[in-house]
Amino acid sequence: MRYMSCPNREGWGPWSKERELDLTPCFEHGVLMPLLNTLLLLFAIRRIRHLQTPLPLPAGYGKGAICCIKLLLAGVVAVTAGLELAHLVNKQGLLDSGNMFTAGQFLQLAALCVSVILLYYEQTRARHSSDILLLYWPIAWMASLVMLRTDWLVGSDHSSGIWNVRCTSVSAIAALFCLELWPRRTSEYMLPENSDNDDELGVDMAKSAPEESANIFSRMSFSWISPLLVLGQHRPIEESDLWKLPTKRAPLSVVEKFDASWQSELDKGQGRASSLLRALFNTHGALFAIAGVFKLFQDLMQFAQPMLLAHLIEFAATYATDRPQPISHGVFYAVVMFVCQIVLTVFLHHYNQLCMVTGINAKSSLIAAIYKKALWLSNEARQENTTGNIITLFSVDIQNISNATNTAHMVWSSPFQIILAIYLLYNTLGWSVFAGVAVMVTAIPINGWLAKRMKMLYVAQMKNKEKRTTLTEEALSGAKVIKLYAWERPFLQRIQHVRESLELVMLRKFGTAYALGGVSVVAIPFLVSFMTFLIYATFDGVSHGPLTAKRVFVPISLFNLLKGPLSLLPSFISTQIEASVSIVRIHKLLNSDELDSDCITRLGSVRKLNPASGSSANDLNEEADVAVHVNNGKFHWSKNGPVILDNVNFSVRSNEHLAVVGRVGSGKSSLVSALLGDMQRKQGEIAIHGQVAYAPQQPWIMNATLRDNILFGLKYDEYFYNRVIDACALRPDLAIYSAGDMIEIGEKGINLSGGQKARVSLARAVYSRADVYILDDPLSAVDAHVGKHLFEHVLGPNGLLNSRCRIHITNAIPYIRKCDSVLLLRDGMQQESGTVSDLMECHGEVYKLVSEYGGNALSNTPDSTPSVAPSISSTSLTAVGVNNGSNQLQSRRPSIDSLPPATSASIQRTGQLQASDTDGPRDVLIAKEVSAVGRVSLSSYTSYLRECTWGGVAVYVVGIIFNQGMLVLSNVWLKIWSSANEAHENGDTRVHLHSITFYMSVYAMLGLCAAVASFVRYNALWEVCVANSARATHNKMLRAVFRSPMSYFDTTPLGRILQRFSKDQNSVDQRIPLSMASWSLNMLNVTLSLTVISVSLPAFSVVIIPVLVLFSYCRNYYLDTSRTLKRLDSTTRSPIYAGFQEMLTGVSTIRAFGKSDRFVAENLRRIDANQRCHYLLGSLDRWLSIRLEWISAFVVFGAALLGVVSLLYGKADAGLVGLAVTYALQSTQQLSYMLRLGCDVENNMCDYVRIQEIE
Repeated sequence: MRYMSCPNREGWGPWSKERELDLTPCFEHGVLMPLLNTLLLLFAIRRIRHLQTPLPLPAGYGKGAICCIKLLLAGVVAVTAGLELAHLVNKQGLLDSGNMFTAGQFLQLAALCVSVILLYYEQTRARHSSDILLLYWPIAWMASLVMLRTDWLVGSDHSSGIWNVRCTSVSAIAALFCLELWPRRTSEYMLPENSDNDDELGVDMAKSAPEESANIFSRMSFSWISPLLVLGQHRPIEESDLWKLPTKRAPLSVVEKFDASWQSELDKGQGRASSLLRALFNTHGALFAIAGVFKLFQDLMQFAQPMLLAHLIEFAATYATDRPQPISHGVFYAVVMFVCQIVLTVFLHHYNQLCMVTGINAKSSLIAAIYKKALWLSNEARQENTTGNIITLFSVDIQNISNATNTAHMVWSSPFQIILAIYLLYNTLGWSVFAGVAVMVTAIPINGWLAKRMKMLYVAQMKNKEKRTTLTEEALSGAKVIKLYAWERPFLQRIQHVRESLELVMLRKFGTAYALGGVSVVAIPFLVSFMTFLIYATFDGVSHGPLTAKRVFVPISLFNLLKGPLSLLPSFISTQIEASVSIVRIHKLLNSDELDSDCITRLGSVRKLNPASGSSANDLNEEADVAVHVNNGKFHWSKNGPVILDNVNFSVRSNEHLAVVGRVGSGKSSLVSALLGDMQRKQGEIAIHGQVAYAPQQPWIMNATLRDNILFGLKYDEYFYNRVIDACALRPDLAIYSAGDMIEIGEKGINLSGGQKARVSLARAVYSRADVYILDDPLSAVDAHVGKHLFEHVLGPNGLLNSRCRIHITNAIPYIRKCDSVLLLRDGMQQESGTVSDLMECHGEVYKLVSEYGGNALSNTPDSTPSVAPSISSTSLTAVGVNNGSNQLQSRRPSIDSLPPATSASIQRTGQLQASDTDGPRDVLIAKEVSAVGRVSLSSYTSYLRECTWGGVAVYVVGIIFNQGMLVLSNVWLKIWSSANEAHENGDTRVHLHSITFYMSVYAMLGLCAAVASFVRYNALWEVCVANSARATHNKMLRAVFRSPMSYFDTTPLGRILQRFSKDQNSVDQRIPLSMASWSLNMLNVTLSLTVISVSLPAFSVVIIPVLVLFSYCRNYYLDTSRTLKRLDSTTRSPIYAGFQEMLTGVSTIRAFGKSDRFVAENLRRIDANQRCHYLLGSLDRWLSIRLEWISAFVVFGAALLGVVSLLYGKADAGLVGLAVTYALQSTQQLSYMLRLGCDVENNMCDYVRIQEIE
């Protein structure tokens, strides 16, 4: 208990009553330093334990001269602490050494000894400076200075040795802090010594984010991103310049965590009680919770500013009396307000950063989840979830959820801020504040009605967007047919009907609701202040005194802070409503039925199990050699749908060629779907041994080079690749192109003929060297002589696939004689099956088909139809066979078994498919989307405003000026009233004091004018500007696209065009007008705020100039890089949509080849590329905001300090100081918002420029 007693007569304090602005010795030695040293001990011990497992760093890492100097200085500080402890024990005696001073000094000695150990571990086992020591040294240094000042003021012996010891300790701590700030060399960030691929990891390390190796101050100020800004000043940023995402935030890591959480949700409720929101929270909740802690501290420090303003006004009010406070008090309040503003800025923007990270992590999780889900959707689910619907989920709904993370903490923060504001208002104005509370309570049902209305409108608008997107996608997909038949007008009219009569009508209704919300943003805070001041002036003013500067400007500051949660309420409600609707929509998709993975039994390859499986095709009873077995199969497309295939029974050996024949509609293609697992099995079983290759009747071609389409993710084997090219008759086609097989063949193979597509699709299947080949009439699209070549060199008994299982759906009846067995289908049922010879002897349906259409396969060349084609000479076949490689193939005709098995190409770090092994140039068809360089031109802004109509813009500008001007005049009016009250109290008869009714009537009139002007400007924005620009932009773009030549559709991916009609058009509809409206509002507020401060304190105009210069410098330094990153963000987003669209088209082929994982990995690579841009763009916004608000803190400091100085010369009173500092506090975030919103306007205008490029 002796520790709890203070031996000093000043007591615990904390403030000394004997000295100005000084702490008591007991508080310094018994609270301040022990608390600091206890925290150091706790965190340092934990960190040392963590560093017990060292990183794989080279021997001698970190043990240089700087390490030795640090350890020496840390030792000096510890020794000085020991000397001070010995001095206290010697001074007080050993028996009296248990008091708080001695105990505190002993704790400090222990903490400093631990700090020496921590310093050594951090220097030799960590890649960046110690966060703990970087925080401890400056705080300890400032605390030591405070304690030295106290010793000086109390009259300690300054010539004694212990004073010199303390000065030495302070100097050593300062030196340690400077050395700890010394950056580590980049070359010191060594790689693991056991790295399997040094080159690859070396590239990774060179691209690794500096954030992971930055110290705490660099992370706190976002200085780690500065190198990118420096590069952006010299040249445009390219995608290759961007760093990797931090490991914990990389899409691969994030998606794995979400998949596990979502699977856990599905396992709990078997898909019925699963919660997507809970899965997202389980995955990203920890990071989001930390953001909430930052938000809490930011809210608390934000409300500390009005309390400091109250002290400053009280200080200023003393200068109207004959006992003014010392000037140092005013300076102290100004400094504390400055420091408070700096710290709350850090909390605010790290809160924003963590919310942004949570948003992009959620976005990555959902994009990957939807992509994987779309790969395995059942047929029923695919009918319910159209391509347009899923694209809307991609472009709008996921973005809504990502955006909602930025305001989700307002669920608790808004009520917390309102309650805190009411409490502080009560302390200032008493019970009259509850009149304002009554207004807020009354506003709750109004906001509730607005929320319900906006939710209804948004749900309807989402359905309208989905309809338009679906129609647009369908029209673009069939652009070739539409243009050939000149059907552009009816298709355009269908799309424009949805746009005009549904989407734009709903947009106007939404705008009206938004305008009402905008009026509530102005009216409700004003009514709160009006009722509060009215009740106080009428009733409480008699007992508590009239409205003075303190009772006016402290509440005004609190009301300004109250505007935040109240003004954000409509947009917050809107954002959360949008996110909740989007979560429901995505949850519905993710809970949709999938294809039955157990429909087909996948077994190992027969060739591996029985490598000696014979070459005879006649012994069909050897079960060990069966590659495909279907027993009593009964299949349908949907659970409740009719049976499509019934009583299917057959087996195919590992080297057997089965021909499946039947008339149109007999079920041949359905049998293919059943074998691929695309149909639902109602009865029976299917067993397939080994890998499957599939050549569909309608070939699926990727938007890539011809070679990449054939390789399909496998390694390039030049010898076998050339054999496949020759066997599939592609050599003459390659000779046409200058780049050969490196030509890009476009989206959906748009520049290939039907026959070329079929041969590329067949070549892909052959190159895969699979065990089972499912071929859905691959000869139907080729000419007769080419078909014969393909059959002889690929499918037939002498072809490359002669040793593999081939299930060949065909209408080319003449080839049946060359097959091993035949399966005949009729009306979905198996009618005949067996070897060709057996079926011919039975004289059944197969016999009739062969007799009627078969002809002589040896002498006649069959066409792709069941008719007999004229014979073709061997010379013609030679012309098809082409070159020496082909002749060699014809002479040897070796089977595919003579070659090694195919192996997959390596997947690079993020899943990117390895490029083909070639040094040859590519013949590019699909040009890479180019990001424009430089600022958005003035003509683009003029064009947008012209589409908004100049009349609408003029009404909006007049409305916003009138609206904000009335609000400023209302505050000036309150200053006039409070000054009159103070003058009347001081007996100044020169000032005439009007009645309360007069003052409140003028105040009410100003507020009413502001509310009316707000409604007018919001209606002008939505009803005129937004409606006209949305209509004009969409119509021009729609007409321009469908008037483009066919070459445009050949060379432009569909996903890129759809992004213009979805995401970019959504920017024109909402983001651009909202960002422009916010920017114009903030710009006007900043102008008016600086004007008020300058008029109140004329000397403040000197502060404005350097502040504006710094603002301009930061803006220009930021804008070049930000603009480029924004455009890169857009261009890297397009491949996500295009890749998804491409995947949906070829989903059966992807599943058949077993390439689902590879396509998922490629999707993750695209997500990673986009999220790298988005993450750096968000971090760049934080870099700008934190600097702008730190500069704005000087505005607060300058206004407060100049107000204090003006009091000395009698040029200001409490009212002027209160008015100036109130607007300075109000302008801190407005200044940064103005510049950031200006940058956002330009960045969002990039979407409009992208639309203009089409127009």
